[in-house]
Amino acid sequence: MSDTENKKVKEIFEKTKEIIQPHKDKIIYLLLACIAWLGYFLRTRNLPVLVNAVTGKYIPIDPDSFIILRYVEYLVEHGSLMTTDLFRYYPTGFSNLAEFQILTHLISYIYYILNFLNGAVTVQYADVVYPAIAFVIGLIFFFLLIRRICNWKVSLIASLFLSIMPAYISRTVAGVADKEAMAMIFFFLGLYLFISAFLEKKFRKAMLYSIGAGIVVGVLWLIWGGVSFVLMTCGVFMLVLVILNKITKENLILYTIFMFIAVGIFRVTSPERASISLLITSSPPTTILFLGFVVALVHYLLFTKKYFKKFTTFAEKKNIPPFFLSFVTVGGIGLLSLTIMYGPSFILDRISYIYTDLIAPFARTRWAETVDESRQPYFNQTIGLFGRVYIFLVFAGASALFYDTIKPLGKKLQKELTLAFLIFILAFSLNRFSEGSILNGENLLSISLYVGSIVFFGLYLLYTLFSLYKTDKEKYKQKEQLNQGFIFLLILLIFLTIGARSAVRLIFVYAPITAVLFAYCVYRIYRYATHQKKFERNALILVVVLGTTFLAYLIIPSSLAFVDGYASTYTPQWQTALEWAKENTAEDAVFATWWDYGYYIQYGANRATLSDGGNAHPNVNYYIAREVITTPDEQRAVQYLAAKEATHLMFSWEEVGKYLPISYIGSDTEFDRRNQMMILGLDTTQSQETRNGTVLVYTGSYLFFKDHVYNDTLFPAEQAGIIGAVIPVEFDTNRTNVENFSQPEVVVSYNGVQHYVPVECIFFDGEEILFETDGFKDCLYIFPDISSSQEVNLFGNVLYLSETARNSLFTQLYLFDKESEYFTQVYNEEETIPFATYYSRTTLAGPLKIWEISYPQDLEIPEEFYGTDLPEGVTDVGEY
Repeated sequence: MSDTENKKVKEIFEKTKEIIQPHKDKIIYLLLACIAWLGYFLRTRNLPVLVNAVTGKYIPIDPDSFIILRYVEYLVEHGSLMTTDLFRYYPTGFSNLAEFQILTHLISYIYYILNFLNGAVTVQYADVVYPAIAFVIGLIFFFLLIRRICNWKVSLIASLFLSIMPAYISRTVAGVADKEAMAMIFFFLGLYLFISAFLEKKFRKAMLYSIGAGIVVGVLWLIWGGVSFVLMTCGVFMLVLVILNKITKENLILYTIFMFIAVGIFRVTSPERASISLLITSSPPTTILFLGFVVALVHYLLFTKKYFKKFTTFAEKKNIPPFFLSFVTVGGIGLLSLTIMYGPSFILDRISYIYTDLIAPFARTRWAETVDESRQPYFNQTIGLFGRVYIFLVFAGASALFYDTIKPLGKKLQKELTLAFLIFILAFSLNRFSEGSILNGENLLSISLYVGSIVFFGLYLLYTLFSLYKTDKEKYKQKEQLNQGFIFLLILLIFLTIGARSAVRLIFVYAPITAVLFAYCVYRIYRYATHQKKFERNALILVVVLGTTFLAYLIIPSSLAFVDGYASTYTPQWQTALEWAKENTAEDAVFATWWDYGYYIQYGANRATLSDGGNAHPNVNYYIAREVITTPDEQRAVQYLAAKEATHLMFSWEEVGKYLPISYIGSDTEFDRRNQMMILGLDTTQSQETRNGTVLVYTGSYLFFKDHVYNDTLFPAEQAGIIGAVIPVEFDTNRTNVENFSQPEVVVSYNGVQHYVPVECIFFDGEEILFETDGFKDCLYIFPDISSSQEVNLFGNVLYLSETARNSLFTQLYLFDKESEYFTQVYNEEETIPFATYYSRTTLAGPLKIWEISYPQDLEIPEEFYGTDLPEGVTDVGEY
């Protein structure tokens, strides 16, 4: 291209820039609107599958969302929520409805607005689409937050990827009408207002930001437990300002306003959970929040106002950084005060509590440990959700952000500290990489990397600051120029990384910070390109634009596929069964069932239940698990159900797969009931034809939960187990009907040796067949496999029932269909949905069954069944 042509191109570029510049903000917000529309579009692709096949109304996706929908419907109809919800935890009911007030009112307002615009909009539709609407609103505040800290380029790219990534869509998709979607609005807005207060130069405007931040975070506190991330980020940010010597009168006032408003809102609305002593001593997030205030106040008094000159003199004489004395002073007085008030063991207990919070925060009780979404993920799962290239660029973006944050300290320190940060963030993130790797998150190496990385990185930063203070005070003062907004993001990154490691359901809240870091990486590459020569610059910019576009192009189809198949867990089977219950049981009927189905029954059948997913009364879940589902004593079940005034009992085929967590929760301190129902599949390659029949061979894997003995051979728990079963079958002359079963056996593997052990029972075609044997008192439950072409193999599977599981009430009533004088079966779908595996054993399904309960007049009920306490030790976790 000639110089003349270059000049013309440049002129065209400059003229275009002149035209666009006055409308720059409008164009930016137009692009944001397009991104928001794309996000809403993706999140509502599943609306056609969120319809109740019986009633034709929209329904949420997950069980927890049904309680929200029921409360929204009640609120719209009555104008306020009930004082006590008697459908929950009958007969006592549920009174702590304050936690639902804000969320249900906000959803009801969405309904009123949508209904005003279109009279055909129903409450159910508004509830189902609310997460997608909340996403759009939250995206606006997310954009403003990142634009305030970085720039509009980073903010737009981050907003685009937050809109399309499946990890974030999972909790903001239509139908997931739970707390998180609404909470993220307040999460982003609270962070935006807080950091704006400290970045704002006009103090009056900064105060308004601070007041707003306090109000918003206070409301978030009432909605969602994830407020902890905000509280800890704000508290640590204040501690960092102390280190940076940025504690001015204005900053202290701003933080004080924010903290007291947020805490005040929480205390006024939830006084039982918000005593000052409880907030300071028992909750790490609020402890950090208060600690930020106290250390900042002490530092302000000692070194800003210099009210106690001895401290200033001492610091100067000993050449000690002032912030260090502030921390030591507060730490010393705090430890001494707590020791006097609560005793020496209190400090050790709190350290242990914090350690557990870091390592396994949701594994304090059996209840939390058995909930899938509360289980700790592995980082390779996170990589699978986001993609390897994306995660690589996230780490690169984090390093670039840190590098730019410490720019005032000079190139040499920039490089050294950034390398240390990269090592820290990799060790901090990857220590729980995969279950089978050396970094499994549980061994000594993994824990050392996790805890040690943050300890050593913190000590390294401390060492660097001390060295600078002693050798180069001018450079030390440069730390005051560090970018506060970037520091805020880095602190947030650390806490959200902890969250993503803590529970599966918190990976979604890790998504926003990854979007920011990815966008920052892209921006830094672009910025680097602009400083290169013409050819290199254009090539790099082209790579950045095309690469970012291509990555987004790859993510969108996977998000569409994810959303398209995201149907409700409240399946047509549940819809039909609960519509039957609504029409055929008394209005005051009370259902006993496993907690997972409580919200379904309360909403779909409009009937009360003993328990639900809220787990507000853990003793109910314990007793249902122990004295109803896994009990071998029918009398005990009747006694407990009578104490709770239950009228109906409901079991689902899902209890087979959930038997391990149910039995784990229902065990005593020695885990006496812990067991599993394991499916062994028919292996036609090993099965053998005989003259009169067939020797059926089943294979699978079952590890013993307790010691077993046969022929003086000990098969120890957790080391030996069953790898198969053998069942000889004799047929009639036409080989169409079973005439006889011979002695069945299970194949026990221990130390590489296989042992054939006879079992006492086979259950087939509604009949329990017993054998005299000195082997195991277990039972092999034969049930069919049904292919996609509806071909039925009656012998397709065996359900291995240990002696404990075989004698449980669930097995006796649901699997064996035994009659009982106390339980009369009134609903059974077995003819339409037989208990079987489907689609080449990829899916297990079966009927829902309901029994009406009758009680003897002279029934004596143990006193503990009326109480709310748990037996001592039964919440302790074990080997799950």
